Amino acid sequence: MPRTARATDANSVYHVLNRGNGRMRLFHKPGDNEAFEKVLAEGIERYAVELLTYCILPNHWHLVVRPKTDKALGQWMGWVNAATPEEQLDTLRECAQRGRPVGSAACVETTAARLDLAFTLRGPGRPRKATKNQ
Repeated sequence: MPRTARATDANSVYHVLNRGNGRMRLFHKPGDNEAFEKVLAEGIERYAVELLTYCILPNHWHLVVRPKTDKALGQWMGWVNAATPEEQLDTLRECAQRGRPVGSAACVETTAARLDLAFTLRGPGRPRKATKNQ
């Protein structure tokens, strides 16, 4: 759940950071850092924000920014944090609609077994009785 919007003043300098939940990694491979830098650059082109400096670590990042309008920082950060590829969003939407976990079958089975959630992978209702032909 996002925090309540804070008042920001144009031309003030802000330290912005974002951490992964439970100190989980946000960036897993070198290409992830480069992709995030591209997201930052695209956001700067879209919104009136000046990026003064930044630091990207595996489980969080820091930005020092100066918004040029009162609303620019919130709009830019909303856009930066929502930069999820449409392909991933479609997969997540489909899984949520069908009530299925996200990921490959092997990953889902391994995770369910590790967390003792294998029962959640079975279909709804009672299991069918085996017939004599089976």
